[in-house]
Amino acid sequence: MFGIKYAKFSQMNYVIHYKKGEKVRSGKGLSFFFNSTNSTLVSIPCNSFDYLFLFEETSSDYQDIYIQGEVTYRIHDPEKISEVLDFTINTRNQYISEDYEKIERRVANSIQTIVSPYVKSFGVKDILGKNAELEQFIMSELPNAVNLLSLGIEVLGVNILSIKANEEMMRALESHTRESLQQESDEAIYARRKFAVDQEKIIKESELNTEIAIEEKQKEIVTKKMETVKIQKEQDRQVKMMEAETKAEIANKESEYVKQYAENQKTLSDAKAYELKSMLDQYKGLDWKLVAALKNESDPANNISMAFRELAENSSKIENLYISPELLSSLLNKGVDHGN
Repeated sequence: MFGIKYAKFSQMNYVIHYKKGEKVRSGKGLSFFFNSTNSTLVSIPCNSFDYLFLFEETSSDYQDIYIQGEVTYRIHDPEKISEVLDFTINTRNQYISEDYEKIERRVANSIQTIVSPYVKSFGVKDILGKNAELEQFIMSELPNAVNLLSLGIEVLGVNILSIKANEEMMRALESHTRESLQQESDEAIYARRKFAVDQEKIIKESELNTEIAIEEKQKEIVTKKMETVKIQKEQDRQVKMMEAETKAEIANKESEYVKQYAENQKTLSDAKAYELKSMLDQYKGLDWKLVAALKNESDPANNISMAFRELAENSSKIENLYISPELLSSLLNKGVDHGN
């Protein structure tokens, strides 16, 4: 009635109410009555938006590169964007202009402006697979993007989904990659074989060194044994020399003892001989007959023997001497009986 309308907006919409060209109210989630005949309503969405993009760029070696990704953004300054783009709605809450569609293109253009020189700085083989590096580069450069600053747009995140070359180049790269991988595989096999050979060589050298060390130890053991035997023989020789010296010393002592004993016996014999001589010298000038008489022996045999002795002494004076067998036999028998 008379153009009076009621408007109600969600919390995610920033609303500006103009009346006769003058701003009456503004804010999020407003609801109010207005006169549609002299009022203009501007509704700016403040929620986040996701936009898929696909760029075709050229690498430093003049190869086509396709970059696909997704950007998330939101309008953080509605007043600023309302001054640049038209977000006016009609009574049915429909935009009367298509300016809101320009936001996605401007965001995409800002990202492509950043991506293009980055891609041109790499060759086709180098740029492939640099998704994370490209994401970081874009996020670091977006705060300086003039288009987004003038619109009051904030980029919340960028995801690079793929970086590819054209199909022909991809097949060539795949073939080259397969050859490279096969070469790396061959090199790895060669390296493993070489490593195994080197390890076998090291083991053999270690075994030889061990055998050499064992031989050296055995030589040392034999040398030590020989030295021990030599020392033992030297000790045995010294012991035998000491025993010989001891025996020689004992023999010398025994010889000295025998010599001394002989000298003592000689001295004793000399003393006895001197004593006997001294005793005999006393009877040297005596007649034996006197001696026999002094003994006063009355044995007839002795007397007869003395008589025969005197006859013997005077044999030169006797011409004939007759001794009968009976006398001789009787003398001999008496001599035997006397001896018994």
